[in-house]
Amino acid sequence: MPGEHRATIAALSCTIATIDGRRYAEWGREQWKKEIVHRWAHTIQAQTEGTIVRYGLTRPRAWSRRRGR
Repeated sequence: MPGEHRATIAALSCTIATIDGRRYAEWGREQWKKEIVHRWAHTIQAQTEGTIVRYGLTRPRAWSRRRGR
């Protein structure tokens, strides 16, 4: 969404939290999403208005388009 709709998101000053899709092979998709949201819930709640952040297992970082996609 941030890649395809960047102008609209910026114009509306949306705040977006995304979850890094790279996960351990033995973890299911739902287990992974629950872990990341649980781990970063307070940080996500306090995220600066108008920012787009990708949350992963070890750290949150500013969203950027991944290379090779």
